[in-house]
Amino acid sequence: MKSRSFHIILFLAVEILLGLLAPVRSRAEGFGTKGENDQYYRNFGIKGVGRFSWGLEWGSTLSFYDSGSYIFMAEEGFAVEGGETIINPHVNAFALISLGYNASYNTRISLGTGWQGIQEGKRIIPLTARITYVFAGLPDPAFTPEEGSPYVPKTQHFVFFDTGAGLSQSQLHGITLLAKAGYGMRFPLGYGMSLDTILSFQLSYAHPEIYDHFADRKVPWSMVGKSDSLYMGASLSMAVNF
Repeated sequence: MKSRSFHIILFLAVEILLGLLAPVRSRAEGFGTKGENDQYYRNFGIKGVGRFSWGLEWGSTLSFYDSGSYIFMAEEGFAVEGGETIINPHVNAFALISLGYNASYNTRISLGTGWQGIQEGKRIIPLTARITYVFAGLPDPAFTPEEGSPYVPKTQHFVFFDTGAGLSQSQLHGITLLAKAGYGMRFPLGYGMSLDTILSFQLSYAHPEIYDHFADRKVPWSMVGKSDSLYMGASLSMAVNF
């Protein structure tokens, strides 16, 4: 009798536990097969988990902060040392292309490159890695719309962080280190495509060429002991993901 009662209690406990876990399991697995889930999310401009996607981003950066120091050898044979921190607003354009991997429905890891200006006359080819996380606006995988009912795409909100290096193209020497963080809004276009508007903040650590105003010449890099500059800027951009 006790054994039978124990089994009944155990059975009820298991049923209650499964009932409590059902919504969690539904959110984790979605409402159907992987193919059905992917198709559902594509309506919201989101490709499936484990898929690759491309992106094009373009915009402008307002570089407003420039802090640098330098040491170089003058033609007369003595060392010249200096530095300054200035507010030097200048608008720079950039255009980037990225290849991303969808680690989950709200997390994308991508590699990007393109063309970018970081301060007046100073341009680089960036090579960066970015992680993007969508924290609001995703459709609920536990909700199955009725057959034939229209889906209503939601504006998604995301944050991102990327870091990497830039290959110097003009008025810079060596490698430029880059870091950027930002917030964006994503507007689903359907068929796995979306349009982003992005606001970001960027740091660049570079080694600019030095111009000796007294000798009226650009200092040969072989005579430069140090040339370091930190640039800060705010960017406004748009991107298309497909």
